[in-house]
Amino acid sequence: MGLDETRIFEECHDPRTPGSIRIDIDEKPQTSYLAIAKAISGAAEHADAWLLITEYGIWPSRQNLHLYYALRRAYGDMRMLGEAPVHQFLSYERAELVTFLHLALLFGWGGRVITNPSWTSVTFSHDRWMVLSVEHGRDAIVKRFADIGVRLEVRASQRMQ
Repeated sequence: MGLDETRIFEECHDPRTPGSIRIDIDEKPQTSYLAIAKAISGAAEHADAWLLITEYGIWPSRQNLHLYYALRRAYGDMRMLGEAPVHQFLSYERAELVTFLHLALLFGWGGRVITNPSWTSVTFSHDRWMVLSVEHGRDAIVKRFADIGVRLEVRASQRMQ
């Protein structure tokens, strides 16, 4: 990870902050991982985004590394995941963000998605939960996830004084 990428991940939201949104993904989800990836991407629209993979290899039977590396090679990136765990997506590359995030969710990986400007941060775990921290448009994001049938827990906000 380069210096700029490190700085971006250090400055993003703490997933335990008041006002964050916790999402538990059911063992047999009514909602597909693709729908969840699209909802996350939609929450980050009009902004550049970074996907950092922090957990992988935990559920080897769920991951298809050949597919992941074939996708990565299609974009000219020959590096291994452990060597380059960060993927950058420009604001017009929503389909690419959806695809990489969809694979991460399918494979049981964990990580973070953040946007620049850093108004949205999503932490996702191999243990089937996510936490969204949002500065703007929280109601719209809650509605987006509720519309696809995802259970949400919205943490109470604290007012700044």
